[in-house]
Amino acid sequence: MMKLISIGKKLSWESSELVILRLLKNQLLSIYSDTETEIDGLNKNQLIGLLKSVSNKVENIDKVMDQELNRLIKRDSDVFKDHRCSHCQSDKVYVCDPCMDIWADEVKRVAING
Repeated sequence: MMKLISIGKKLSWESSELVILRLLKNQLLSIYSDTETEIDGLNKNQLIGLLKSVSNKVENIDKVMDQELNRLIKRDSDVFKDHRCSHCQSDKVYVCDPCMDIWADEVKRVAING
């Protein structure tokens, strides 16, 4: 992963998402330290350096967020993979009517005495 993640420590109970969100928050808040300096006395090169520092931090945050979003989308899109109806492929309907009809033909009928 990115250098951003390597600076954090993960407790045994923490998820990787929690660690990454905490580190992203810290990185985002560190931009304030760059922008809260007195800029009136800075020359052109110092201002350019300040802007590059902020830009690099934002770019790093964006990269980590994109990686995490892609990973979570891939992970979460497979949540109902084993519960999806093979006919309609919907995560809202576990078994559609055509599939139920097919399954009904495959199930042994049992007589209930009553």
